Amino acid sequence: MITSLGELCQIQSILASVRAELNAEDFPYDPQLPIGVMIETPAAVVINDQLTPEVNFFSVGTNDLIQYTLAIDRQNPKLEPFCDTHHEAVLRLIAFAAQSAHRHGK
Repeated sequence: MITSLGELCQIQSILASVRAELNAEDFPYDPQLPIGVMIETPAAVVINDQLTPEVNFFSVGTNDLIQYTLAIDRQNPKLEPFCDTHHEAVLRLIAFAAQSAHRHGK
């Protein structure tokens, strides 16, 4: 669950290290493998304009995004009536993330 650009940079560093290991072992892999990020937290939505240029694609994790946006434990049956998958806040976050991605050609 990405919540900061720093986390994404750490992931990119780990990927660079793995690529170096694969190169050292002359192990075949696709060096152009697309890298994406899951937008699962409100924080990731808000900083999506920073994340999107650093990746090839992103995907929205709606289950987690709904849970964290609405402060709902989605596995608690007593809270099910409050888990509104079409809540205006959730829909606006998804739209905001998509608009940011489109601005960056993603």
